[in-house]
Amino acid sequence: MENKLPEGWEWKELLSIIDYQGGNQPPKKEFVYEPQDGYVRLLQIRDFGNKPFPTYVPDSHKLKKVSKKDILLARYGGASSSKDSLGRVCEGFDGAYNVALAKLIFSEKELNRDYVKYLFFGPWFLATVSKNSRSCQKGFNKDDLKGIKFPIAPPSEQKRIADKLDVLLEKVKNAQSRLNKISLILKRFRQSVVEKVFSDISEEKLVMLGDALPKRGIFDGPFGSNLKTVDYTSSGVRVVRLENIGRLKFIEEKESYISNEKYKTLLKHTVNKAYYKEV
Repeated sequence: MENKLPEGWEWKELLSIIDYQGGNQPPKKEFVYEPQDGYVRLLQIRDFGNKPFPTYVPDSHKLKKVSKKDILLARYGGASSSKDSLGRVCEGFDGAYNVALAKLIFSEKELNRDYVKYLFFGPWFLATVSKNSRSCQKGFNKDDLKGIKFPIAPPSEQKRIADKLDVLLEKVKNAQSRLNKISLILKRFRQSVVEKVFSDISEEKLVMLGDALPKRGIFDGPFGSNLKTVDYTSSGVRVVRLENIGRLKFIEEKESYISNEKYKTLLKHTVNKAYYKEV
């Protein structure tokens, strides 16, 4: 059901005001990937995404071409992706274009270029063509466009609306850019916290083992079956256990020992020096 429009506006069928022209598909054997004399850039859907891959083909009068001011539509998209390319508005390049793109043709005396562009950002076109399928791809042809209607403003209003959308969408773009930086800001914050903690630790007092433990000692495990509960004694060589490690401090009160004989079997675990701080 068509919504009621402001005075002076009217619903018009897409094909009554806008036509399109499909592109060409030169043989892949003619593709080169660096600019050359006598070659022209072949525009493809991927060239209007985040990872363009410039391709060039021999120039020919048979090729369909566009300028930077022309508007192209992506004619095909994935069958299931929520972010597929079908209906994507493409602009800003000179060159030939392939069969996956369609050039919009309309009278600029009757329709403002940017207003037309924003019409295709709206739901009227995509809601219809996204339902169509071409084997494993979504796509559209002229039969699919029959019945699609656009809300057309008076010529004087079209430019005002397009200019307003330019400003609003630029703000959206800037906001998105700031949001994309949040993860980096958080990462830097976490790094600064870690650096602060370790800078505090680096200022701690360096002591020899004799100042932290009576005589000598070993760090507790993992020893596997080499050290069992029955091996602990009331005196002898001090064993540093996890219960002795506090936050930036060594907990002296909890003491465990093993005999000198048992210590000789665990010499590689001897603690020679340690960082500690009383908090």
